[in-house]
Amino acid sequence: MAKKSTPIKKPETQPQQKIDVRQISAQMYSGPLPLPEQLEQYENVLPGAADRIFKMAEYEQDARIKRFQKESKRKNRLSFYAFVIIISALAGGIFLSFEGKSVAGIVSLIGSLSALIGTYYYGNKRGEIKERDTLNDE
Repeated sequence: MAKKSTPIKKPETQPQQKIDVRQISAQMYSGPLPLPEQLEQYENVLPGAADRIFKMAEYEQDARIKRFQKESKRKNRLSFYAFVIIISALAGGIFLSFEGKSVAGIVSLIGSLSALIGTYYYGNKRGEIKERDTLNDE
């Protein structure tokens, strides 16, 4: 039996393909003021723009400081009111206990103490979370 041989096909040559290589780069910057190179470009386009940008950043910083101070005062005022309420509840509980209404006095004492302890505990946990978040942002 004679073997039939099949001719070997030559690979078809394809025309060379043109490869287009492109490179994209990005630069990211975050801050209240543009980079010095950008600031110079702003100044070239519009004289006095750099001064206006600085004034705008200073205004924003002042506004942020005022908001922080206002919020801080509000928190201090709320803390004082909470302190007065808890001290009043404690005094009321002690007074009721001395007046012979021990159940109402004990309930008032336990309620005010648990509010005080809960506020302290919750405040510390919130502070730890904020501190951790602040450290992660940096």
